[in-house]
Amino acid sequence: MMTFTPWFFYLLLSVTIIILVSGLGWLMQKGIKNLKKEGSKRWERGGAVLLAILMIGFYFWIAEGFTDRASYGETIVTPQGFEQVEEGQKVLIPFSSYLVIERLYEFGFAAQEEVKGEVINIRLFIEDPPSLLQEFPECIEGDGVFTNHARFDFRGCYEGHWQSAIVEELQQEDSLEQASRDIEGMFPYFSVGLGSE
Repeated sequence: MMTFTPWFFYLLLSVTIIILVSGLGWLMQKGIKNLKKEGSKRWERGGAVLLAILMIGFYFWIAEGFTDRASYGETIVTPQGFEQVEEGQKVLIPFSSYLVIERLYEFGFAAQEEVKGEVINIRLFIEDPPSLLQEFPECIEGDGVFTNHARFDFRGCYEGHWQSAIVEELQQEDSLEQASRDIEGMFPYFSVGLGSE
């Protein structure tokens, strides 16, 4: 994964497209002149318009589809580790699996469960982000080959993977402190905060 500041990314992308257009335009002109057909000027104009449309499409696909953005406070997670965006915004060019944990979850994922007639507030604090990437790839939405906007679906993952085990543990334990320790043992990538209303 490579990360750039937005201004540098757009400068790099623009220079790359200028080089591509120049090279492809030169090759196209040589090819048309080698054919020596009548109306070669018309072929050159048509080729130039087609090349311009292709490059505009390429620019927007790279800028909006292939790359991703992470803003201040969000966490960029790769299999090798994680990095929090400290200022501004970063443009991500993914070459492997990754995910961005939104700032919304900076203070953990919150849920409520009713257990034994009592409402329990559950807060899961992410301690080991790369484990989420490796253990729950099915909970990552938007990480594709041609489009990238990888975000972790905490609600879906909670309901599909963690909820039943957490509720079962809460039903078995009378002490929230002990239940918290047991849940952390089951899911070592979280620290758990439990409270009752």
